[in-house]
Amino acid sequence: MAFDVFLEAGKIGLEKEFQIKFPVEMACPACGGEGWAHSGVCSLCRGRGYLLKDISLAIKIPDWVREGLIQSVTYSDDLGNDYFIRIIYHIR
Repeated sequence: MAFDVFLEAGKIGLEKEFQIKFPVEMACPACGGEGWAHSGVCSLCRGRGYLLKDISLAIKIPDWVREGLIQSVTYSDDLGNDYFIRIIYHIR
């Protein structure tokens, strides 16, 4: 997963962090991730076995930020899934 971040040249160093938001899959609590309940297809996840949950992360802008800098960030959710995120900086 990658995010392009655009910074204004005159404000570099003034902004210290920003938020990114992205969806992750989580097992459906109603059917336990099976997609089926006692009466048939799970009505909460509609048979998919998962729901989407929005995650918001605060990303610290490196002091040495420059055009084209790629910052790697990892995130692990409660289920043990690891997400590798690339932040690509652009200076205007």
